[in-house]
Amino acid sequence: MYHCNISLIKTLMKLILHIGTAKTGTTTLQHWFASNRESLRAQGIYYPKSLGKVNHRKLSVFAMNRAISDRYSHQNKISSVEDYQNFKSNSTQDFEQEYAENSDIKTWVISNEHLHSRLTKIEMVKQVKQFLSDKFEEIEVLVHLRPQVDLAVSLASTAIRAGKAVNYRWFSKQKESDYYYNYNQLIEKWETIFSDKNITILPFKINSCMTSFLIHKLDIETNNLMPIYRKNEAIDWRTMAVFNIILESQENKKEWQKYKKFINNLPCTEKLSIGLDMAQEFQSQFKASNSRLIHRRQELNSDDLTPDWNKYDVPANLHYLDHLVFTEPLNALVMGLNWEIKLEKCNTKLAECEAALAQNQLKKARLFLEKAKKIVSQLPEDERIGRRLQQLKKRIEPLAKEVQ
Repeated sequence: MYHCNISLIKTLMKLILHIGTAKTGTTTLQHWFASNRESLRAQGIYYPKSLGKVNHRKLSVFAMNRAISDRYSHQNKISSVEDYQNFKSNSTQDFEQEYAENSDIKTWVISNEHLHSRLTKIEMVKQVKQFLSDKFEEIEVLVHLRPQVDLAVSLASTAIRAGKAVNYRWFSKQKESDYYYNYNQLIEKWETIFSDKNITILPFKINSCMTSFLIHKLDIETNNLMPIYRKNEAIDWRTMAVFNIILESQENKKEWQKYKKFINNLPCTEKLSIGLDMAQEFQSQFKASNSRLIHRRQELNSDDLTPDWNKYDVPANLHYLDHLVFTEPLNALVMGLNWEIKLEKCNTKLAECEAALAQNQLKKARLFLEKAKKIVSQLPEDERIGRRLQQLKKRIEPLAKEVQ
């Protein structure tokens, strides 16, 4: 009688690990897979949620082996080494539980562009493999590459959203030595840990939509799935100029989270243009490292990382971003509006305090008063709001006695 070996007929658990790079439609891919999670599961493809419901950023934070101070850390309450270790432990447990509950699904997709941009050391990439290798017999690392100057121009919009002024100086800081742009170093690290045969590079110039590429690669039936929604994240150069001015003020930088939400509501009809000369100068610094990568990777040729120069052969507008002629009045206007908002918020909190006192709710009254006092402490002794500020302070004095 023939005896089959169960281990030989077991279907391999495969993972497609999409690491970006950034500004190659990663957000589109992540939202599409997350939006279609259950339908894809029915087709034997799983997009996990324990690493992040849309963007699997927990994996890159886990692999960095150190706490970083950014918005994501604050959202996940990571402010100490102990917090970070708890984060790593919880991330591991959550993923292992999700893996166990979905171990019947044989193809998984994980996507996070920070695996490209934040994992600067080979030890960090090794952490990724250690996290995943005992769960998947096959891991294919998928990388999407576009010419570096195209990446930089697209990244300028992200920089503005992050509260960084964009101008000629910003572009001059983007160097070949920067891991973010050195594709040869990037691929080398992942080849070293995952093996070169497990790295797949997709040139952006050949296929600009990684989502469509994966749909075809995984033979996904899309009839009943949500369509691909490509979000344009570009910012009009004039909007950049305005926000450059706002960012000149340290006071405005503190309030940046309030401003950035308005950026996406502003029209983008004139994109940033750096001009042909600057584009060619910028791209030239990557010639040597790109050549080394192309020589090593058979799926790449020189055209894949050569920009379409025609789109840069238009009048430049980058230089206008340094002509901040309205800096002083615009900053004064924005700061004045901030003060007005805080004055109104303080008035509201004092009114709420008075209402709580009228109902003999001392605990609520104290809370409202403390919030009002905090707002007052953030306002300057400026002649433009001096009289109204003094009026608020006079209202606070008797209320402070009543809530004791």
